[in-house]
Amino acid sequence: MRAARPVRRTSAALAAALLPLGALAACGSDDTDAAGQLDQVSVSGEVGEPPTVEINGQVDPEGFASEVVVEGDGPEIADGDFAFLQIWAGNGYTGQEAFSTYDYVADGFAPDLMRVTTGELATEELTALQQSALAAFLGADSNFPEAVVDSLEGVKGGSRVVVVADAESSFGSTGQPNIGIGNGDGVVFVIDVLDVPLSGPSGTDVAAPEGTPTLVEDGDAVTGFDFTGATEPTDELQVIPLVEGDGPVVEEGATLIANYLGQTFGGDAPFDESYSGGIPRDFVVGGENAGVIEGWSQGLVGLTAGSRVILVVPPALGYGEEGNEGAGITGTDTLYFVVDVLGSTVVQVPEPEPTETGTDTPAPEEDPAVTDPAATEPTSTATE
Repeated sequence: MRAARPVRRTSAALAAALLPLGALAACGSDDTDAAGQLDQVSVSGEVGEPPTVEINGQVDPEGFASEVVVEGDGPEIADGDFAFLQIWAGNGYTGQEAFSTYDYVADGFAPDLMRVTTGELATEELTALQQSALAAFLGADSNFPEAVVDSLEGVKGGSRVVVVADAESSFGSTGQPNIGIGNGDGVVFVIDVLDVPLSGPSGTDVAAPEGTPTLVEDGDAVTGFDFTGATEPTDELQVIPLVEGDGPVVEEGATLIANYLGQTFGGDAPFDESYSGGIPRDFVVGGENAGVIEGWSQGLVGLTAGSRVILVVPPALGYGEEGNEGAGITGTDTLYFVVDVLGSTVVQVPEPEPTETGTDTPAPEEDPAVTDPAATEPTSTATE
C-alpha cells in the first residue's frame, strides 16, 4: 500500500521524564491505526544523547505517523535540505534496538551530515553515505526512508521526533535485513535533529581591508583566490570577516558544518575545496578532539553561523615544517582559506565502559583524507 502522510503531533520538551507519547497534546489523525500506535512508545533522555526507548506490545501500523516530542528553535527542514541527525531504529515486533548512530559515536565516529530527501542523490553524496555509519541502515541503494523524510519536513533544528511505520514505508518491500527488519515488521524511529545548516553565508556584509586577495566565484560557489595586489602575509594568524552571521556561536569542541576552499599564497589553483561537490563538510574544531589544523581551531571557534571569513594561516599553525606533500603544501607555505560557517553542534560522546580488566578502551581515530586541508594528520590515502 502507499504510505499515508505523516500525522505530526507536537509537545513541550520531555526533558528526562519517561512519558508515553499518547499522553502528550495531539492533533487529529488521518491514519488512526498508525497514530494510535504512537501511544505504545515511551522515550526518555535529552536531545543529542542516546534515547531510552520502551516499546509496549507490538508496533505494526499501516503507513506511518510521527510526533515531535521535543521542539527545537532552529531552522526548519525542507525536502532536499542537509541536516545533522542522530537516528535510533527499533524493531516494532521484537521491541529491540535494530540500529543507532549513537553506537558509532561511542566508538569514536561523528554523526553524519545527510540530505533529507527520497530523491536521487549525487555521486559524491552516495559515496559519502556508503562510507558512513548509515551504510547498513540505508542499504546498497542508500535510499532514505520515506517515513523519515516526510516526518522531518518542517521540523526545526534541536528537535526530537518519534516515528512509527511499517516496513514498506521505511525500507521498501523487502524491509532492511542488514539491521534485522523483516518485510512484515513494524519500525520505530527516534530522530534527533542536531542542526539544520544554512545553505550559504547569511548576515551583514563586511568590507575587506585593502590588500586582501579577491575571491573568484562562479555563481554561489567560490572557485579560487586571485592574489593580484595582495599584501604579503606575516607569521600571524589573520581572520578577515567578509560576512558577519547572526546565528549560533561555534563553541570549542563543536562539530562545525562548513563549505571552504584552500589555496597557498600566490598559488594558481586550490589544493582542496568543498563547493563543487555540493556537500558541506563537518569537522571538530577546538578542544582535545579537534580534527583540524590549529589555525582553524583558533580562527573559527567563536564565529557565528552565517559568517564567511578568510583565514590566513602561517605554517606554524598549519602543517608545520613538514607541510602536506599529498596536497602540494610545503613547510613554508602560508595557507589562505575562505570558510562559510553554515552551522555547528556539540556532539555528546558517551563515557567509555570499563573493560574486564577495569581499564577504558580509547575510541578509534578517524583517518582524515589527504585532500582534506583541515585534517590534523594528513595520510597517504584519501578516504573521502
